[in-house]
Amino acid sequence: MALFVHLTPEKNAKGIARSGIKLGPRGVFCVPMVPSYVISHQWLRELRRGGQRTFVAVDFRIPDDEPVTVTALPLLR
Repeated sequence: MALFVHLTPEKNAKGIARSGIKLGPRGVFCVPMVPSYVISHQWLRELRRGGQRTFVAVDFRIPDDEPVTVTALPLLR
């Protein structure tokens, strides 16, 4: 099973703990969890540019046989 991390504003933490991550119209944004904390959470810096200051990291697993769609997003500059 692959391990992923989803970063979300802290205000969403209770709802996620109760009901799980909700699938949005564009899916769920996540990155694979790697041994380096800095690499796994690098995009947190980009999210803070939007004004939100406090985030929580939600770790979740996807079974190897589960089909997924991957979309590459342009880099923020």
